[in-house]
Amino acid sequence: MRKPGAYDGAALALSTRLAARTRWRHVQDMSGKDKQREERLAAALRQNLRRRKAQDRAKSASAAEAKQTD
Repeated sequence: MRKPGAYDGAALALSTRLAARTRWRHVQDMSGKDKQREERLAAALRQNLRRRKAQDRAKSASAAEAKQTD
């Protein structure tokens, strides 16, 4: 069994904490127009992700169905 290293998992925890701390700081400094743009972009990205996941699920289901008929 391998002995755990000094930084095993520590860097990830640190980077996650730092990212959480500064995640929305850039939005606080924006003007109203920039905030609206940022929110629209975030909504569009979420919608795009949902659409791609749905396409992938449909593709996987059709592939599984085709495999069963063979």
